[in-house]
Amino acid sequence: MRTGRARRAQRWFADEERRKISTTFDDRETEPSRVLNAAIALALAPEARRVLDVGCGGGEMLGSIRRLDATLHLVGIDPVESAVAEARRRFGADARATFAVAAAEDLEDLEHPVDLAVSHLNLGLWSEPLRGLTRVMSHLAPGGVLFVVDVAEARTSADTEAFLALARTDDEREYLSDQLAAGFEPRQLEDLLHAAADEARRKVDVHVGRGGLAGFAYDDARAGELFAASAVREALQAFSSGDSTANAVVSAVVNVR
Repeated sequence: MRTGRARRAQRWFADEERRKISTTFDDRETEPSRVLNAAIALALAPEARRVLDVGCGGGEMLGSIRRLDATLHLVGIDPVESAVAEARRRFGADARATFAVAAAEDLEDLEHPVDLAVSHLNLGLWSEPLRGLTRVMSHLAPGGVLFVVDVAEARTSADTEAFLALARTDDEREYLSDQLAAGFEPRQLEDLLHAAADEARRKVDVHVGRGGLAGFAYDDARAGELFAASAVREALQAFSSGDSTANAVVSAVVNVR
């Protein structure tokens, strides 16, 4: 069941000893992804003034966003108290950044609606993704964007091995295996997003795809629009999205009408 897979994936962030393993791997392997997807997120919502990071961890993604725009109001939530404490230390006296210990499923009313919500490589950890996505969508302003990037359910054994080959230790391989098991197949994710929009009573346009830029194939016009952003072009230089692990990532863009 998905709940059991999510719990196994969650333990690598909730347990302090396991979190050392996941943090070591993520700092080494996923930093280019964070930088690229932060740039893509802002390109998807260029008029955004308020940004919500769901599953913010230690504030790494919001740190990448802040470096791109110092004027944004940032909100981060994460169910792990030590991670939120780390995010608060990272941002110090930044008055435009606030953090709270909360899961997406328990997201309370925010002071203001947000223009952009992001979830980077953590949707598979959510215990109740439908409820969580519904709560997030209910906080999006009209015209707002939800951008989700997550580990995709493997299609072939070759995809699985290419992803697991990133591990340098047996512990890292176990970590990646648990994250992969909690991943979503694109159609499953698309159905989930539409269901959440219905629950939140929001009219939305949804795009879900593997690889590319935000799930858009590189020859798609939408990918071309994203590539026009200088921050996206610069981030791509440090991120090889055409490598053997491209199929291991699924992205979703939800536009609120």
